[in-house]
Amino acid sequence: MDMTRHIVRLGPVAVELVDRTMIDLSMSNAAFKPVIEKALVASPQAILLVEFAGADRDRQVAKLTELVELMGNLGLPGSVVQMPDAGAQKALWEVRKADLNIMMSMKGDGKPVSFIEDCAVPLEHLAEYTSRLTEIFRRHGTEGTWYAHASIGTLHVR
Repeated sequence: MDMTRHIVRLGPVAVELVDRTMIDLSMSNAAFKPVIEKALVASPQAILLVEFAGADRDRQVAKLTELVELMGNLGLPGSVVQMPDAGAQKALWEVRKADLNIMMSMKGDGKPVSFIEDCAVPLEHLAEYTSRLTEIFRRHGTEGTWYAHASIGTLHVR
């Protein structure tokens, strides 16, 4: 989550969080698994979907190169999965848009319930906020999941 405040300086149109719960649920769905697999390096606890847009494709590719360099400078070399292909991008964003439906289709009696909806957290506090939420969940013997419009610090917590 701390990376978000650095990434937004590159001017993306979106930075969206997909956490481990959503990654696992997507991987268990035959339609989404191949899409998510293409977006992963190793087995991360979360991924940030970063989108650059504009009429000048060369400029967008340059921004992607800047993102790769930034993540390397921040200690995460090789962590960016580049998807310049429009079809692959669309497929990945469709998975992100389906997050709530994927989550609510979990098998079994336990379903995620809305815990904190649309909270707004300043980017410089986002990492600490999510760490503290994780600790609250642990302390109460449960797990939480969130999906976020990370670039603006808006979280949906279940």
